[in-house]
Amino acid sequence: MTTLATFNANNFFLRYRFVGTYPGDQSKKLANEAGEVATQGYVPEKKFGNFNDTEQSPWLSPLLSSRLLVDVLDRTRPEDDRWTNYWRAKGRVQQIDYLLVSKALAARVMKTHIERAGLGYDKLGSTGELLPREVTLTHFEDDGATPVPKKVTPGKKLDFQFARYEAILENWGNCISDHCPVKVWW
Repeated sequence: MTTLATFNANNFFLRYRFVGTYPGDQSKKLANEAGEVATQGYVPEKKFGNFNDTEQSPWLSPLLSSRLLVDVLDRTRPEDDRWTNYWRAKGRVQQIDYLLVSKALAARVMKTHIERAGLGYDKLGSTGELLPREVTLTHFEDDGATPVPKKVTPGKKLDFQFARYEAILENWGNCISDHCPVKVWW
């Protein structure tokens, strides 16, 4: 029988609980703990959730670059189709949610889906089209507090025209969330 070891973390924990430590120290520690658990027979291991940070953040990048964990979205979707958050006020999308698993569990992933039909939009254009027509994909959010990495991937324009739920089309205020649920088939 396989025992599933579950460990959930979020960036609030990483960023604020350990004030005074180097941003990546706790991420590295979490990645090492995950690897140790996975190698001690608790397989498959998963760490997932609303980390609320971008891949190039110094708080999260050590966890994402761990050789012990695999980001399922990174493995199953192209870079410009992994975004999970729409920041309406700034016209931006970014991946701030991740599904990190052991290599054993990653091998079992059949497919993934990011549900975006519940996202709102800014407004309707004069001909009824959803606006904005495009948004900017960002890989790092400079919040003035997080150390800026040496190299930041530049933003990229993406088409923001995709199917929405009927209730969303009738009134964008009915939007479900600014985060997109991620579905995984194992």
